[in-house]
Amino acid sequence: IRALKMGCRSVELDVWDGPDNEPVIYTGHTMTSQIVFRSVIDIINKYAFFASEFPLILCLENHCTVKQQKVMVQHMKKILGDKLYTTPPNTEEMYLPSPEFLKGKILLKAKKLPMNCGLEGDVTDEDEGLEMSQKMGKDDRDQQNVVIVKQIQLCKELSDLVSICKSVQ
Repeated sequence: IRALKMGCRSVELDVWDGPDNEPVIYTGHTMTSQIVFRSVIDIINKYAFFASEFPLILCLENHCTVKQQKVMVQHMKKILGDKLYTTPPNTEEMYLPSPEFLKGKILLKAKKLPMNCGLEGDVTDEDEGLEMSQKMGKDDRDQQNVVIVKQIQLCKELSDLVSICKSVQ
């Protein structure tokens, strides 16, 4: 809440499968407490534009099964409603919408399935920062440190909520 009240325009949500088919947010493999995803989305809905009307980017680190991804989609659509910006970019235009145009909107930054994909598909389970550092640091020394990248299933409904901000790989 404090970060949003201070005008933060990007929030990372590390989402994992939770009990009773309710996704939870916590920093994985640490001793942090778990918060129900729905509750966090409620708070974001209340405070997203408290300090600034400019768009808020939700950076979604998704570690959930397809079943709980669908629950996440339902919560975001129901709670955020029209604030959630899901319009895909116009391929005929050479630019993206301006921050002025996106005032009052929440953008989801997450993995996205390819256009020709069906109802589900595989994406990497790596976070974007790690992926970018791996891409940028490719020299002879880095070739020896091969990283096994885990694949996870991504549901089309969640992928479709990602419009102009997508995570790489």
